[in-house]
Amino acid sequence: ASLAEVSWKAGETATALRFADEAVAVYEQSGAGDDPDRFAQGLELRGLLQASTGRVREGRADLEKALSERSRILGRTHPLVARTRVSIAKVNFADGLVDAALAAALEAEQDGRAHLLFTARYLPERVALAYASRRPRGLDLALSIAATGGAPEVLAVFDSAIRSRSVILDELASRARSAATDDPTV
Repeated sequence: ASLAEVSWKAGETATALRFADEAVAVYEQSGAGDDPDRFAQGLELRGLLQASTGRVREGRADLEKALSERSRILGRTHPLVARTRVSIAKVNFADGLVDAALAAALEAEQDGRAHLLFTARYLPERVALAYASRRPRGLDLALSIAATGGAPEVLAVFDSAIRSRSVILDELASRARSAATDDPTV
């Protein structure tokens, strides 16, 4: 799987696809060892590679299987599940399935935002901001879809943008309110 990623980044798509096929076959036969997400990771990589080479239907099928596997193992709101949803949304958008792409992108954004909110509550401010900048994001794709004029749900996109931008600010404001007290023990 790692060789597939490196080959793809080097522009060797055919080699990358061969390595991804081998990785998925190994994971199917022997399991993923101590990391139960490896099979889903291999499926997602292969799905993206297939879609990039014009085999969109096969790629989408692998991505859907990766989503199902990750949801089963990690839970529906895990960041890796959101990342896979973003991958599916990108493939759908590239294939002209605008409504499906927008729905997947907004769902990924909602799940990523929920995880960020949960995580930011216990992280120091700097770490929370760093995590917010690196989390899986469906909003970027949703905004791109809205910018093309293809999004019938423009209000949902803007609502998601407002909610996503305010997560860290709301958490910091909440901390400031709870720390503002005259009680000397606090």
